[in-house]
Amino acid sequence: MELEKKIYSMVRPDPKFRLFMTMENNPKVPLTLLMASHVLVFEQPSGVKASIVRSFTSTITPEKCDSAPLERKRLHFIVAWFNAVI
Repeated sequence: MELEKKIYSMVRPDPKFRLFMTMENNPKVPLTLLMASHVLVFEQPSGVKASIVRSFTSTITPEKCDSAPLERKRLHFIVAWFNAVI
């Protein structure tokens, strides 16, 4: 609830502001925050490599990954790796 209040209390958030969260299902997460978000849900495959490969083949499309800026590709890899490890 505190995270949601902080996000909505921003007077004028930067248009480039993005918040990435990775978590398991939790009933304490406010429904309004989920409804205002882009949510990706998938089961964890066994192994880190399998999880990263699955993220890149099913969730991250080449159009998303190859678009400018170059850091986007790195960010997608970091998020996929972080999700696989957690």
